[in-house]
Amino acid sequence: MTFPSERVQLGGSLALPEVERAAWNEPRWVSLRTAVLVLFLLLAYGYVWVVQPGFGPDEPRHFNYVKRLAEKGRLPLKVGPNEEDGAHTLHPPLYYLLASPIYLATRGLGDQGAMRAIKHLSPLLLLAALILFTGTLRRVFPDRPFAGAAALGVVALLPLFQLEASVMNNDSLAVLLGALFLWHLVRTWHEPPSVKSAVIAGLIMAAFVNTKATGLTLSPLWAVALHFRAAADPTRRKEYLRDLAIGYGLLLALGTWWYLRNYLLYGQPVPLDFGPMDMLRPRNLLNRMPMSPIEVYTTGAVVHYGWRSTEGLFQSFWSQIDWISEQYRPAVYAVLAALVTAAVAGLVRYAAAWWRESPRSGRWPVFRVTPLGTMGLAFVLNWLHTWYIATFMHMGFYQGGRYLMPAVFGAGALLGAGWDTLIPRRAQFPCAVLLVFAMVGLNVLCLVELVTVLNPTYVR
Repeated sequence: MTFPSERVQLGGSLALPEVERAAWNEPRWVSLRTAVLVLFLLLAYGYVWVVQPGFGPDEPRHFNYVKRLAEKGRLPLKVGPNEEDGAHTLHPPLYYLLASPIYLATRGLGDQGAMRAIKHLSPLLLLAALILFTGTLRRVFPDRPFAGAAALGVVALLPLFQLEASVMNNDSLAVLLGALFLWHLVRTWHEPPSVKSAVIAGLIMAAFVNTKATGLTLSPLWAVALHFRAAADPTRRKEYLRDLAIGYGLLLALGTWWYLRNYLLYGQPVPLDFGPMDMLRPRNLLNRMPMSPIEVYTTGAVVHYGWRSTEGLFQSFWSQIDWISEQYRPAVYAVLAALVTAAVAGLVRYAAAWWRESPRSGRWPVFRVTPLGTMGLAFVLNWLHTWYIATFMHMGFYQGGRYLMPAVFGAGALLGAGWDTLIPRRAQFPCAVLLVFAMVGLNVLCLVELVTVLNPTYVR
């Protein structure tokens, strides 16, 4: 393990000498990263054909959104408890606009054929996200190819990431925009303030929130990045404030119309099954969720529901829970928990070393404010938002890992960084290859369960 006095901080330097960058470009590491991308694409299109049209999460409602938009030119509308044309009313329209030309070109194949055709777009969107992620990793880990390869391998071959690549819904575009947003933040980390960069950030955020509300959850990262950039260059603080205003100004101007429309129609920015006043209003005991969020906390039920949500999010982060046969779940989740624990231990070890060797200036170690830390913060924000809804709104909802995918890149980067500090350099390439094989094996386990159990049971 190398410490800050010997080498630049882990995940922090974007300007290493070429001799340091040479490690990233070693042929064996380039070949491994290329193999991961190829494996992703092969698995993704395999899942496209295994997961039958209409059996992805809310897939018929997403398809009806595209159909309504393409044929009637109308946004979805909820009238009482019913959705007109069965079209999903929760999400903004950008993804559905993107999918509309595919529907118009293939609607002659019938709904099932058109839906499958649209499904084929998802692997391409997620491949683009992985290419951006690779570029981000190159800047964050230029002299640590294992950390980059491990992060890419985990994300690209994650069965739940494959789920997003195999179904038609707006998650695929949200994942791409999440990757684009993090790539832009990292790419500009050591650049001076720039109107052009601020405009690009604002347009990315606006596109993100016009795809999924997760964009609002991750939007504070623009302020976080600018804060640390300004702290490193205080003489240009006013210019950074200008960039802050430009980015969020574009977000407000272009990204709020959908949420204002919902507020006028339904009394809430996002038409979920609760509203602002439901925080205090007791639920009907006959409902699926009998307590208000404030009651969940004041009665102590947050302990039960909060733990259930945590457990469910951990398990469903890796794959749909029922994709893994029940007999294998304890062993699989035990191994995954051990790997995550090892990564956390590696990050703590590195942070402790940095703390010991950093000047006692009274400031936090720089390790905590690098681009790696910002990527990790993206995942933490996404996880906290999802956990809050799963605990207080959906009352211990046991899955929901797919809602973490727009920020999965932060999780992958942290895992790769943590393992990197624990594995000796001479063993890193074999370990990276072993990790890729293990992730492929996890996908094989899921595909076997889909083909031999789930499809015969549920798909007509």
